[in-house]
Amino acid sequence: MPYMWNVRRAGKGGRRVYADGEFDLLALVAIDVRRIAYLPPSQHRQTIAIRAHDIAGPTWKQGAPGRTFDQFPFSVAIGELSP
Repeated sequence: MPYMWNVRRAGKGGRRVYADGEFDLLALVAIDVRRIAYLPPSQHRQTIAIRAHDIAGPTWKQGAPGRTFDQFPFSVAIGELSP
């Protein structure tokens, strides 16, 4: 089962939508498994799902491969910000 984050809304009840450029990186934390995924601006979406395990194979419906925490290291995310 993946972890899911809604990352485009802010404020009480998600009333406000974050504007483009309002933040540089997303750090998505799964405290119980002690994992962090760092997403650069090119990866910002409305909702992000990341699997807790490291197997990026197809989903149970044989759709697109799932995302894993290992695919989003800090070094890659910060590299996108460098000029």
